[in-house]
Amino acid sequence: MKRLPLLISVVLMLSCSACGTKTVDVRARFNASDAQYISQNGRNKIEILGFVRIPSGGISLCSDFPVELWPVTDFSRELVKGIAGSENGGEYVYFIHPLYGMEITESLEYRRFREYVMASPCDADGRAAFAGVPDGEYYVYLYMTWNDLGPSILPGILPGNIPMAGHIVDRVRVAGGQTLQHTLSRAQDDSAPYYKKSRVIPD
Repeated sequence: MKRLPLLISVVLMLSCSACGTKTVDVRARFNASDAQYISQNGRNKIEILGFVRIPSGGISLCSDFPVELWPVTDFSRELVKGIAGSENGGEYVYFIHPLYGMEITESLEYRRFREYVMASPCDADGRAAFAGVPDGEYYVYLYMTWNDLGPSILPGILPGNIPMAGHIVDRVRVAGGQTLQHTLSRAQDDSAPYYKKSRVIPD
């Protein structure tokens, strides 16, 4: 019994890409003119499939969680770098517990940025879509929660579900009336037999 806390720590290390508390505090100024393009009329479509693969071998879809579309600006680049470690995107995954998590400082600049964010809920199949998207570069962002199954990590030691949460963000570009299909998932899930990571569907 004395070894149980150590075993739990091992589970958390295996389950998290980044464990501990984290605060994202963006210092860049938000310039609305840099984000204005997302509000224009466009001819492109972005289709998203969002999911994570859990240790038991199953898939947890993003159903009922919104996927967001962000304009790429100085502010959002710094925001994404704070979340994922790179302005090109990535992930931040953690065990749901008071000692773990991530918080974005809701400054006036952040609230102004949120006025230029588009959102689309994932359906029961884990799919979301944005139509009428203007030409340009965007971040696609997903926050979702799921359960990792303890026995699949340490059989017989930690039964039950381990509640997890993750922020996943990728950088994409569309132009010329494209339909872009993009898989929004953790890096370890890229081999899943769904969409390729990103592909353009011909007209």
